[in-house]
Amino acid sequence: LDSAGVAFGYLFNEQKTALSIAYENFGSSTWESGQYTATDGRVFDNSEYPMNMHTYMFELTHIYPVTENRFLIALAGIGQANIKTSGYAKTLNGARGAGNLHDRRVENFSKRLGAGMGFKLSSTVQLIGVLQYSDYGQSETVGHFAGNNGSRDYDMGIFTTDVNAIEASIRLRYHF
Repeated sequence: LDSAGVAFGYLFNEQKTALSIAYENFGSSTWESGQYTATDGRVFDNSEYPMNMHTYMFELTHIYPVTENRFLIALAGIGQANIKTSGYAKTLNGARGAGNLHDRRVENFSKRLGAGMGFKLSSTVQLIGVLQYSDYGQSETVGHFAGNNGSRDYDMGIFTTDVNAIEASIRLRYHF
């Protein structure tokens, strides 16, 4: 997932701890799976689920100084993920099918944990690299399989997909 975001926060504890609220926009992306077995026993070669997502996140970060200009950072966050799905594609026995009955929007509780390293570029600017695990909840897709593998249609109803990621982020922090 590619994303861009902005956050505003408050530093305390001798400027080592920050509490911030962030907005992240992931834009459009496609979640892809490998081979899997559906609950009705059919084995699919793969699936693709296009989605748009943005999040609001409260993050608590803490800095652990290493040298005068380098530090380690730990973070934890909770928030809300807003996910919109619009269609899907599946491959069954080499035949590709696609569907889109209508868009589906969900709002989920989200959470994140991460750690990284930062550099003090000046007395007011820090460059921070973070590796984090984020759980954005589940997306929901309204489905009706309409492939060209014979004349059979399968009513999939609403099916869910876990949306989580291990993400690398680069952050530029400016102290007012």
